[in-house]
Amino acid sequence: TAVTDYLDKIKGYTNLPVCAGFGVRHAEQVQNLGNHASGVIVGSALVEKLEAGQNPARFLVELRA
Repeated sequence: TAVTDYLDKIKGYTNLPVCAGFGVRHAEQVQNLGNHASGVIVGSALVEKLEAGQNPARFLVELRA
């Protein structure tokens, strides 16, 4: 995809970790981005789980599956 191609390009310009995240809410997205980035950011989705009174630890475990 354009995003993963861009991440690969950025990684070629730096030795610093490259993280990605915007609208990431599903394990498939984490897996796809994780193959091209050093880390995946799920900030907004995590806040939504907290606000809904859901277990944030369970959500994070599900994303890593």
